[in-house]
Amino acid sequence: MRRLSERATRIVRVRAIEHRVAATRQAAAERRITELLGIASRLSTLRSGLGMSEGATDGQALNSMSEMIQRLRRAERDLARPISQAEAHHQHVFAVRLAARSREDGAERLRDKAAAAEEAAAALREGSSRISRKTSRRRP
Repeated sequence: MRRLSERATRIVRVRAIEHRVAATRQAAAERRITELLGIASRLSTLRSGLGMSEGATDGQALNSMSEMIQRLRRAERDLARPISQAEAHHQHVFAVRLAARSREDGAERLRDKAAAAEEAAAALREGSSRISRKTSRRRP
């Protein structure tokens, strides 16, 4: 019976490692989304900061400002796809982490069950190895 308990303990260790790996991957996916959203925010801030300036400006400055605004809009538009892909990846990794956690919990329950069965068997063996003595009743 001890072997079953030891095996269950090893399985719990493996499942815990799998869960930690999945949690690390989920954290990396969350960081990636945060980074992409930060980049999108910076692009938006840059674009909104490129407005018409007060005073006289020449055509070349207006043309370059207009071109920069178009490039920033294109960059924001092109960033939408990687953001959606990162969010889809995050959802997948989150589901994998939940499944790993569920397997870890199941392995812990099996380990606890094996340990309880082992303790019950040990108590039964201990009880069966006692010498049974009949008590004599003395009458006064």
